[in-house]
Amino acid sequence: MALWLQKREQEISTWKEGFLPFATLLLISTFLVAIQPDLGSFIVLSAITVTMFFVAGGNIFHVALGTSIASVLGLPLILQQDYVRNRFLAFLHPDDPAIAESIGFQIKQALIAVGSGGPFGVGYGKSIQKFGYLPEVQADMIFAAMAEELGFLRLMIILGMYGIFVWRGYHIARCAPDRFGFLVATGITTWIAFQALLNISVTLALFPLTGLTLPFLSYGGSSLMSVLMGTGILLNISMYSTEEAALARRSRRRGGVWQKLMT
Repeated sequence: MALWLQKREQEISTWKEGFLPFATLLLISTFLVAIQPDLGSFIVLSAITVTMFFVAGGNIFHVALGTSIASVLGLPLILQQDYVRNRFLAFLHPDDPAIAESIGFQIKQALIAVGSGGPFGVGYGKSIQKFGYLPEVQADMIFAAMAEELGFLRLMIILGMYGIFVWRGYHIARCAPDRFGFLVATGITTWIAFQALLNISVTLALFPLTGLTLPFLSYGGSSLMSVLMGTGILLNISMYSTEEAALARRSRRRGGVWQKLMT
């Protein structure tokens, strides 16, 4: 995607030569993920590609229109899957006793874990919820166990570290030596930032269950390996990043939206 966007620098803001080909590529790249079905990965992959398209010079109105159309047409199709429909029901009706003890059990136990931690936590390794109460605690619900053991104050340190990673990632993208590196660094940073945000939102019952892991912290060989590989690529780009490249790219920007976000 980064290579394609790099080659379309002059046409990317147009509807016919920019957005329509991009929408076709996005549909092709996310189709296999969508039919698995894997709602979480589909959302993250879509967020990455749309963000890369926008920072490459895509028209924000085209992005908004395409997102609206995709939501209207795609949501009914997604909700045909029983497990997706159940997750939305658990999200919309968390206080329903019948739902809380069945399809909403995981979210209920996650909220209990988060609330039990308080400001200072119950102590490292002393979580109660992770022993038989909270499903998938080592994977997509690890944030809940951390909240219970570490507490709100120490959890803010971890969230701050994520914030530093995201800030540095976008700084590397801004100072990348070429347009391709700029787009790749933006995509990697957006991926890790959005996946972490989505995982935490699910734990706090702010979004339906997705099954996504928390980057760097959740158990899972393939998940951790892919995150570390992405971080390695990001570090490689940073080796060649310079402020001069950032200034040169800023002077070529037409819309100025990305410039305002990054300065």
